[in-house]
Amino acid sequence: MDAAYINLTGRDLVDGEAITQIQVEDPRLHGTIVIDLDGDERVLGIELVGFEEMKAGIVPR
Repeated sequence: MDAAYINLTGRDLVDGEAITQIQVEDPRLHGTIVIDLDGDERVLGIELVGFEEMKAGIVPR
């Protein structure tokens, strides 16, 4: 899978810690953004699925 993960906790995440996932899909993104939330709805991290194609659209060539 072509993805990048931005961990916002400052520590390693434990499997199953992300209770809720919010997916953001928009054709302008050229991929999907998934926001991981814990049981208290705090943001744990952000996954960029299709990162290489997203990056190509952001970074000048």
